[in-house]
Amino acid sequence: MQTTIRSTLSYSDRDSLIILLNNPKRGFPASLTAGEEKYAQNELKTGKRLVIINQYKRLVVLYHPDQKSNHSLLLEAGRKAGDNVLQEINRQKISSVVIDDQTSIKGIALAFAEGLALGNYQFLKYRSDTSGKNDFSLKEILVRSK
Repeated sequence: MQTTIRSTLSYSDRDSLIILLNNPKRGFPASLTAGEEKYAQNELKTGKRLVIINQYKRLVVLYHPDQKSNHSLLLEAGRKAGDNVLQEINRQKISSVVIDDQTSIKGIALAFAEGLALGNYQFLKYRSDTSGKNDFSLKEILVRSK
């Protein structure tokens, strides 16, 4: 299965969403409830960079990159975070996600999308047992970025 990465200008409240936060103290998206916001704030205060919120019909992920590290390490951390989020996406059988880049970090949204896409890759050509072929559900990554 091939995962596509495309640009988008908007998304709906039904789309599974990955938000790359610039400053979590400035607030969260309106799609989060007060309880979810409080949970996210508490998780980010403890030093976590990645918060996964399972809403009823979609997944909302908040990622706050460590902007103190150099650019190449920052992008690699974004790739690793994308791969970590992929496990939850596949567990919930989500086929499409939207990455909403609210940071001013050049290339971070693409690095996160690369982590998702590379983690989603399966080399099945020479595999005799393809029973796990349908384990990966992600087909489309939409990126909304400057």
